[in-house]
Amino acid sequence: MTRILVEVIDAPYEEAVPRAAAVLDRLKGSPAPRLLHGEGPATWPLVAEAVRLGLATRIGLEDTLLDPDGGTAADNAGLVRRALALARPAR
Repeated sequence: MTRILVEVIDAPYEEAVPRAAAVLDRLKGSPAPRLLHGEGPATWPLVAEAVRLGLATRIGLEDTLLDPDGGTAADNAGLVRRALALARPAR
């Protein structure tokens, strides 16, 4: 199966989503699924955007050393838990 990786690396936090949106817009019409991914400051805004758009994403210490609140991430499992929490509806 083919999958398109849309990756924004080291964009400032506020530019991550607009940069990804520009790429995703150019991919309209392609039937291939997309995976939205960011590194550095772009990580958490793109995880949240992937959730919002229903796209696949990924997260790990190779992407960021920080939790969404700016604290130091303990490990990969903690980052995954934080990302999954973004995908759960608020109760």
